[in-house]
Amino acid sequence: MMSEEKRTRNNRIHFRLSDEEYERFMAMKEKSGLSTSEFFRQLLNGCQINEAPPVDYWDMVKQIRHYGYTMNQIAKRINLFGIPDVEAYQRNADAVFAILETIETAVLSRGKR
Repeated sequence: MMSEEKRTRNNRIHFRLSDEEYERFMAMKEKSGLSTSEFFRQLLNGCQINEAPPVDYWDMVKQIRHYGYTMNQIAKRINLFGIPDVEAYQRNADAVFAILETIETAVLSRGKR
């Protein structure tokens, strides 16, 4: 009973869609990864509904940030000591380009479905 008292969204809306409208709605909702309620709340608030990123998107972002941080540390050492660590920099640059290629492949393959 206590959870009902704390609920901020107390109003329900019920409406009907044609089969074509329902199929279009379901396709958009599934691509967005949002719940039905959140999908309609975002539409109501004027938000553009976008497709959810690929499943491994956040893992790839984390990897890129890691390599970017490492490259920044290498650049700081170069500025501080004037001694470049070319091998370490190249390893990190290669890793970043490999990750970017993976992202590009994932994004381009999504469009072909």
